[in-house]
Amino acid sequence: MALLTEPLQFLVPAAHGLSVPVGGFLRAWQAQRMLFDELLGLQVALEQTAQRLANCLGAGGKLLWCGQGASVATAQRLAAMLSGVLRPDGRPLAALALSGMGMDVLARQVQALGRPGDAIVMLSAGAAPGPLLEAARAAADGALLVVGLLGPAPEELAADCHLTLQLPEAPPERREEAELFLGHCLCGLIRDQLAGA
Repeated sequence: MALLTEPLQFLVPAAHGLSVPVGGFLRAWQAQRMLFDELLGLQVALEQTAQRLANCLGAGGKLLWCGQGASVATAQRLAAMLSGVLRPDGRPLAALALSGMGMDVLARQVQALGRPGDAIVMLSAGAAPGPLLEAARAAADGALLVVGLLGPAPEELAADCHLTLQLPEAPPERREEAELFLGHCLCGLIRDQLAGA
């Protein structure tokens, strides 16, 4: 019983030269570090994308977000950040997350809510694009700017986007973490652009 009540201590080795076997944590850390090093190649494209999205919001448009698979939750989080739900310290921006599981549900939401001059960000860190394809086509038909933050595979969806940020090849969980990181960066850059306008 004493073992259950003793405090636990987790210590980080002070010396970097220690020989530590590569276990689950270190393997995940190394994979994430390698992936984030590759993300540096997206810096210019991310900044240009943020400028285009800030221009849309600055001109009175709105920003729709939608995702596929695990990216649905990321889309909801990023829309909430911009609209002021998660960041009440900033000016609320016109951002909204779409959701729906059927093949045409997202497309119908785009048709109902999207207007010329609005923008939509498609998130798909690696899941098959499925409903996002129809939503992207509906957005293009409605004269919305279509941005894709996509995994390495969905070429068909990338072809329907005006701007595409493509994540490097990595395990799905690493790509999802990178997608959230890039989404946070995108939101911060959009706010910076609008603050400086």
